[in-house]
Amino acid sequence: MSQVVVNLLRSLLFVATAFIGTASAEPSLAEQRAIAEQGNPGAQYTLGFMYFEGSPEVPKDYKEAAIWFRKAAESGNASAQLNLSMMYVDGLGVAKDPVEAVRWLRAAAEQNNAVAQYSLGVMYVEGLGVAKDAAAAADWYRKAANQGHSSAQYNLGLMYALGDGVPMDEPTAVNWIVKGAERGSSKAQYQLGMMNLNGVMGIPKDYKKAAMWFQRAAEQGESKAQYSVGILQSSGLGGPKNSVQAYKWLLLAAKNGEAAAGKSAESLAQTLTKEQLEEAVKMADSFEPKKEPALPEEQPQ
Repeated sequence: MSQVVVNLLRSLLFVATAFIGTASAEPSLAEQRAIAEQGNPGAQYTLGFMYFEGSPEVPKDYKEAAIWFRKAAESGNASAQLNLSMMYVDGLGVAKDPVEAVRWLRAAAEQNNAVAQYSLGVMYVEGLGVAKDAAAAADWYRKAANQGHSSAQYNLGLMYALGDGVPMDEPTAVNWIVKGAERGSSKAQYQLGMMNLNGVMGIPKDYKKAAMWFQRAAEQGESKAQYSVGILQSSGLGGPKNSVQAYKWLLLAAKNGEAAAGKSAESLAQTLTKEQLEEAVKMADSFEPKKEPALPEEQPQ
């Protein structure tokens, strides 16, 4: 199984549990178990979350979490179905089983859970638990995209740009990529920045807009966007020249694996004073990605 995909799906599980766990004050373990044992799906889900998250009162126990998520999932709780599927992806409390993961993802997706619809699209693209099927992936991405899921919008846009699983259609591709960027997908923001930078797919060349989209993606930690911001700011394209900020962004991009950024940073460093270098390094060291907040449609239902 692709580690990139595993990490992606794992992050969906953590986002889901973190969001739901803050919805209300947690009851005691005994209180929650008493309600759950009466067959209440919501209480079963919450009990599963308590075991998944762990606390001073409730030791973390993935096996118990999976048991209670399963009870809630079997009663039709879409969030439990989603979380149980992610546990099968990563082997948390259960044996890794992508086929079983797909079964539960499908159950949640058919209840119109946008996160599950998007995740099921990923599984069809990668062939995890199902045969690879680009057309099926596009169908599930579209369902999630129509609910405003930004990553699904971006992925669907790429599929239209490439003619993968859908007919090639540049205007439709641009429409979905723009939607994804506007709703906070850092990858869509970077892609839209490149489209504005190069003037492709019917989008006029516009350095200012390119810089804006690169900046939004860079602030979220997108390494390629950080590199692009560094290059633009070092040259004054799309906005005022700022060599100190440019050096900061190039350092961050290099730290995040962009080899070309390291070479660019070395060249730019030759033009900066000791004080400027120290300032840029300090800013880079204190940088923390600021994810744009997920909109309601991207939260588990």
